[in-house]
Amino acid sequence: MLTSPRSRKGSAEGEAAPGAAEPGVEVTEESVVKRKTFVSSLAQSAREDQQRQVEELAQVSAATHHSTVEQMRLLYAQQQSTAKQTEEYLQQQYDNQLALNAKNEAISERLEEQQKALLKQFEMLSGAMEAVGRQGRQLKPSRR
Repeated sequence: MLTSPRSRKGSAEGEAAPGAAEPGVEVTEESVVKRKTFVSSLAQSAREDQQRQVEELAQVSAATHHSTVEQMRLLYAQQQSTAKQTEEYLQQQYDNQLALNAKNEAISERLEEQQKALLKQFEMLSGAMEAVGRQGRQLKPSRR
């Protein structure tokens, strides 16, 4: 073991070191204890620093987790709102399409009725023209 210069000096001069039972016995425990205490203090300081860093990381992690959860909640709410708006929009479009189909069907029925009426009028006019033509042919020979 290493001794401090002070304890070596006392031994060389033949003086008894403080607390020594016999002359010439060196006291080295004090410096070893101080070194062990210093090393222990450094280790404790390192453990405390490490513990502090772990706690800081845990706090950052917790804050990040909370922030992520909050962002996910907001995103979910936005998605729900968008889904509801989309559903309402699509329902409105469907209702509009049904209304347009009904109007189209009504227009088709009216056009069909008008076509039948025009066909009937055409047939009547054709019949009338034929009758007038016959009458005209019958009148021409009688004029001579």
